[in-house]
Amino acid sequence: MDIKYQTAKKSILHVQAERIFSAVSIIERELEKDHFRAEFDLTHSQMNIIIMISKRRRCTMSELARLTGYPTSALTGIIDRMIAKKMVDRVRDDGDRRIVHVSLTPSGNRLAARLRKRIISHTTRMLEKVGPADREKMILLIEKIAESFAEKNEN
Repeated sequence: MDIKYQTAKKSILHVQAERIFSAVSIIERELEKDHFRAEFDLTHSQMNIIIMISKRRRCTMSELARLTGYPTSALTGIIDRMIAKKMVDRVRDDGDRRIVHVSLTPSGNRLAARLRKRIISHTTRMLEKVGPADREKMILLIEKIAESFAEKNEN
């Protein structure tokens, strides 16, 4: 391949990445609007943490940091506030007392179920604006991208 072609290809990929970033940012903003915050009394960080823990039942702080992208130093404060709101608990590992897991409380589990239902409902309304064939293509592509991120995080 010649240099001109490679440069043009990188430029196109850069523009496409910018378009994806912009679109995802708009979708995230929509999901984070004040009605979500008011309805659930959650910050964006707390919402992400509840979703991550609900998928796995429990996580160590380092797993949570890796999954959410938040530094463990910031997570400590967020988790402390979530404990005060009785959303999560810290639980010591039976096998190794140095390991601390974070898990949802019963009220945190109920909140996670309500949150998930609301997000799915909201996303369903957005997806209705896309035709079935395009919607399926879009979902397959998003899953492919998510899979590549998951593979990267496993290495």
